[in-house]
Amino acid sequence: MSERINISIPDELYERMSHFRENLNLSKVCQKAISHAVRIEEIKENAMPNKKNLAARLKEESLKYGQAFIEKGFECGVKDSYRLSLDTFCEIQYFREAEHVGQIDGDTATYKDMFSFASEETEKILERLENDEFGDENWGLTTMLQPKRFFINGWLMGVAHIWDEVRNEVFEMENPDPNIMDPNIWGLDKSDKNS
Repeated sequence: MSERINISIPDELYERMSHFRENLNLSKVCQKAISHAVRIEEIKENAMPNKKNLAARLKEESLKYGQAFIEKGFECGVKDSYRLSLDTFCEIQYFREAEHVGQIDGDTATYKDMFSFASEETEKILERLENDEFGDENWGLTTMLQPKRFFINGWLMGVAHIWDEVRNEVFEMENPDPNIMDPNIWGLDKSDKNS
């Protein structure tokens, strides 16, 4: 049994087709085209459950590739933490909280400020990564995954690890002056607050 369907085609195609109508079995042409399109959709649908598995496996491969760079970055970040200024720690904290860590790269002022306190070891690694000296063995991976990003993220994790350990001590107030919130101490008149 066959089902009938109506299809619409543009006027220009209809005119071109009408010259060859006797030579073409339009039903068969349409059946083949539809069958082909449906088969492609079936293949895509059947592959869908495997898509998540593929993405997870490739992500794991990506992290495995970058793990050495992350670990070295973490080690350098921990060492370099002891050279960083409070301002740099606060700026890194801001980027972490705002989830802008991915925006820290070689072109930003933040990047240059952060690494101005870096050790010679960190500078040499960054220079080698900048010159792509790690790309010989895994050229495709190096191009796409950018080991420099893995290193920088590891470095930031190392710095954040140290910062998280000392942050509360840095901002802890011992025996705060109870009058610190008194507007008169700061030269403010209480009546000025409402104007």
